[in-house]
Amino acid sequence: MKNISLMLLLIIITCASCNKKSGKNLDKEMQGLENIEALTADFSTWWNYHYSNISLSSDFIALDENAKAISKSTFLKKLISGDFIGIEGKMKAKSDSITYKLVKLPEGADKTISGTIKNSAELALGYFEMEGEKFPIIDLTAIDGQQYDNESLIGKITVIKTWFISCKPCIAEMPELNKFVYKYRNESGIQFLSLATDTRTSLDDFLNKRSFDYVVFPEQKELIEDRLKLRLYPTHLVIDKNGNIKKVFNKASELMAYIEGNKSLL
Repeated sequence: MKNISLMLLLIIITCASCNKKSGKNLDKEMQGLENIEALTADFSTWWNYHYSNISLSSDFIALDENAKAISKSTFLKKLISGDFIGIEGKMKAKSDSITYKLVKLPEGADKTISGTIKNSAELALGYFEMEGEKFPIIDLTAIDGQQYDNESLIGKITVIKTWFISCKPCIAEMPELNKFVYKYRNESGIQFLSLATDTRTSLDDFLNKRSFDYVVFPEQKELIEDRLKLRLYPTHLVIDKNGNIKKVFNKASELMAYIEGNKSLL
């Protein structure tokens, strides 16, 4: 049975707006925010800001509450305490870099913010700790008969999506992912694979009605949940050319932004 707090977090993510703001023109103050009290007075206001502006799975420069540089791991652990939120920031020497700063939650903050940021940060820390790990040993057969093992991951960037047929956010993002696959159709240095928990029969029926342009592997719940320890669907992984886990995301938009911003990987 999936962790209840993670399922609640997924519901929140699914219901949130998917419009990612691009502004990063914050120096020492919050961009477009009068004060932290106003931001955190109700959950919806804070979540809309957090969801649109903060990507804890991304690579970012981390600042503590005194604007001192700290490690990403330390930043996430501070968020896990439930005592802080992150806001967009800017370092003058690295104005083009993503920078997040810790801000103490005020006493009058909505009580649900603390638990939500804690769960989000725990998830992000788990993904961060996966970076650099070897992808588990695999010997897979796709529904079209293609065979894949760990040697199939060498020499290419591999994008992997986890999903199942009844997962509404998994299905909702498929058209966007299909366009992304099409964009890279002539690029030999990248491949798109998906791990589904459903049976081949169910997937055949589903894919006869709906297009999905990733290579699809059926009945992969054991690999997803027992060996990769992933609990939220969908999850997106980027595997480097050496077969190591490079990045892990839950949002397709973050995955695509990462690939677009790191084309040197290909």
